[in-house]
Amino acid sequence: MAKAKKVEKTNNKNLITIVLLIVAGIVILSYTNSTGFVSKEGKTKIMVSAANPPEINAGEEIYITIEPGVKGYDGNTLDLYQKGTLGKKTIAAEVKVQYCGSTCKEKRTLKYRTSTSWSGTYYASVKDLSTKKVVETSFRVL
Repeated sequence: MAKAKKVEKTNNKNLITIVLLIVAGIVILSYTNSTGFVSKEGKTKIMVSAANPPEINAGEEIYITIEPGVKGYDGNTLDLYQKGTLGKKTIAAEVKVQYCGSTCKEKRTLKYRTSTSWSGTYYASVKDLSTKKVVETSFRVL
């Protein structure tokens, strides 16, 4: 009978170990999914580096930072434009995101020299491939 009790204690230890491993796995996986979704579900962000609010003189350089969402953004074109009546865009420049291809999934900062003829509020935009919508930010040229 002593052997039977010893086997029973070993089985209990194994069962407890297995249950603890399963619980730890569930906790780790649920933590990974919840934090992963926060970062992966994000949309593409675009920012212009300048003073706050972003204002520059005509002919100066701007730095445009693009942070991709989960599916990235369209790297073929970064549009710089003004909005007219009824929100109609007047394209001032189209900039190709270098070393990116058609889909960008890495954070990029682009440098662009504005025209000396620019004046007013301008927008920089890219297409977010997760939402299929244009993401934009604005800056003023004095």
